[in-house]
Amino acid sequence: MNDPRRDIVIKVAEASLELPYRWGGSDPVAGRDCSGHVVHCYQSAGILKHGSDYSANGLYLKFKKGLEKSGLTYIQKAAPDPGDAVFWFSKSGKKAIHVEIALNNRFVIGASGSGKPKFDVYDWLGSPLIGKFYDNLPEDHMRKTFLRVLDQILFKDQAEKDDAFVKIRPINYRGQMFTHLDPFLI
Repeated sequence: MNDPRRDIVIKVAEASLELPYRWGGSDPVAGRDCSGHVVHCYQSAGILKHGSDYSANGLYLKFKKGLEKSGLTYIQKAAPDPGDAVFWFSKSGKKAIHVEIALNNRFVIGASGSGKPKFDVYDWLGSPLIGKFYDNLPEDHMRKTFLRVLDQILFKDQAEKDDAFVKIRPINYRGQMFTHLDPFLI
């Protein structure tokens, strides 16, 4: 429990409070999804390699396998310690579908949203005003910048409407079908 990496994970997670939720995202400005947020926090503490990318289920399987290879049972204790990964599962219980980080044994911090985006930025290029503006941009890097900014605005707007951000919640806010793994033991 005295591993200093736990403090790093918690500080990085808390520094992301209010970052918009973005399905499939791992961007520190545009937003992150649940696993993008958790991966970023663990990368900051050296738990995961930089450049690695995992889904919630991918993280669950990686940590579970790592603990088993270390000769440990994958559920270590009754209550999570700060920095532990907390996983929620599909109704069948066969796949982790959401992940957050334990702040203590009662609260978690993580990115939670409303699922997949309700729009596609490329659909907006078909609108007469935006499409005409985009088509008249002279350089490719200006077009890419325009798309990135439009994308960020639309995702931020969706996050605000859906109250989808990195935030702190009680550990049982998604129900009791969760478990936790301690990646600091691997």
